[in-house]
Amino acid sequence: MSIIVLGMHRSGTSAVGGLLHLLGAEYRADDKTLEMGPDDTNPKSYFERFDTASLNDDLLEMAGGSWSDTAALDLARLSPSQESSFKARASAIVTELREHPPYFIKDPRLCLTLPSWLPLLEKPLAVIVFRHPLEVARSLQARDEFSISFGLALWEFYSRSLLSVARGIPFLVLCYEEILEDPLVAAERILRLAADNQYSGLSMPKRDDITQFIDSSLYRNRRDENSAPLAPEIGNLYRIFSGLSEKTVYLPEPPPLSLATKSSLQTHHHSLTQDQGIDATSETLS
Repeated sequence: MSIIVLGMHRSGTSAVGGLLHLLGAEYRADDKTLEMGPDDTNPKSYFERFDTASLNDDLLEMAGGSWSDTAALDLARLSPSQESSFKARASAIVTELREHPPYFIKDPRLCLTLPSWLPLLEKPLAVIVFRHPLEVARSLQARDEFSISFGLALWEFYSRSLLSVARGIPFLVLCYEEILEDPLVAAERILRLAADNQYSGLSMPKRDDITQFIDSSLYRNRRDENSAPLAPEIGNLYRIFSGLSEKTVYLPEPPPLSLATKSSLQTHHHSLTQDQGIDATSETLS
């Protein structure tokens, strides 16, 4: 069985990955250079593999975009040879992970690419994590210098896509803020999800191991009382995630993408296209 960590960038997927690792799930590669270690952005580590992220980047490029350029993404545009290449590389990753059960796959890009992975995964479970969209946008602004409005647009696109790609998979939804407030409860909920789906090999570690890993001092880019209200469509989508509980059996149909988000993503896409055109012209003239 496979555990998939799903969540928008800067939403707490690394916190969930770390919890899963403490509970006994594996993610690492035989080649240790493929592990994403800690850095200034994620001081506790990413609990992610370079080969998984690189493969997802390549898939998104073949689909017409990237993790942040989503306006023209279409997995259906892949040619048979491209699909075959992806399957071979993804199968190699999954085959290696199966040798170290239980295991999980974690990369925020999976919110977009999961349909291509699912045929290779045996009895997948999804651990979904969400965070307030404004906090995500502020974190993206600090890391990637994106505008707040564009960060919010990406949050909406990823969150909507997540609801679509994860439908039909047994799941658990965790709130990033609640993980920081009570990581033991989050760990217990993950164990219940595993037990309910006959997923063996996970167990509760020492309390101190969890509380030392989940460091609330790393909760940055918080919203405050003076924060501007969310656009109605984004606020509604956030409330949908907030309303998903352990009693929720099925993920709801995602609402339509808002016109404002469509416009923001298209503007970003066109600016990238124009920049690439200018670069290409410069190279030709030189």
